[in-house]
Amino acid sequence: MIAAGAWWAREKRSPIQTRPQAELCFGSTSGDVPPDIPVSLASGFLLNGSTKRQIYDLRRHAVSLYPQLIGPGYEPSEKIFGGMVDGRPWWGLEGVYGYGEGPQSVNGFSQQGSIIANPFLLIGLISPLVWTFSGRWADYLTQHSVAAAPTPHNLMWDCPASEASVIYDVSKYLSLTANAPDKLSNVLWMESYNARDLGFTYLYLDPEGSKNVKKLGDTRYPEKIVGRAELSYICGYPDGCNDMDPRGGYGMGLRVTALPATAVFKLWEVEQRPDASSRADAMFTIDLR
Repeated sequence: MIAAGAWWAREKRSPIQTRPQAELCFGSTSGDVPPDIPVSLASGFLLNGSTKRQIYDLRRHAVSLYPQLIGPGYEPSEKIFGGMVDGRPWWGLEGVYGYGEGPQSVNGFSQQGSIIANPFLLIGLISPLVWTFSGRWADYLTQHSVAAAPTPHNLMWDCPASEASVIYDVSKYLSLTANAPDKLSNVLWMESYNARDLGFTYLYLDPEGSKNVKKLGDTRYPEKIVGRAELSYICGYPDGCNDMDPRGGYGMGLRVTALPATAVFKLWEVEQRPDASSRADAMFTIDLR
């Protein structure tokens, strides 16, 4: 039987200034934490009308289910999540995949819900595009498109190896984007605020371990992990919507050139930009199918 949380009590890694709170299990060699721990992924979350406190409680509860992965004291980062406004809606999947900007942009499960509700999903994938259908077939086309949204499953954490991995089903989504403008054709948007919330500061798409993917923007250096919640008016909903602003622009895009594909990310917990060839504090792999 695993002694939940025992690794952090008996084994302390080097202090890391960028982690202000709970210590992750990565790098633990105490033997208390076995490799390949499956982490359940919550899905179908409607964040509309939620308060900041409710969303913080949602994340605290999700973290509390896996004390073998993280020590005590986890609190959602105010720098990341503090900008959300109580009671406001969020971009909905039906809005993103069919109704577009306007009063119906918040319809359906929240696009950010599958990432916000799963703190251990260090990097999530969403659509950078917004579809707008009209006419008699709008509802049908919207539901068809929603079914193509990138879907994560099989999240695994290997604490002794300092690695985690997830599988994303993206084949339907890539088919949906086949006729998109070249700049965003076959492109997914990376949301890495969970990694930042758990203490990581830089990420880098490792070309050696990756296959059939290309990161947009500058690929020479590790990218600083940024992003925060804010009230946005892009959704077109009266008085605005809560959303996660990636603050990384074009550089947070990931282009898939063929399936199956693999994206291997190096993650660091450092103050200054690391060298891309330096040893990472953790690795996160996304298998795309």
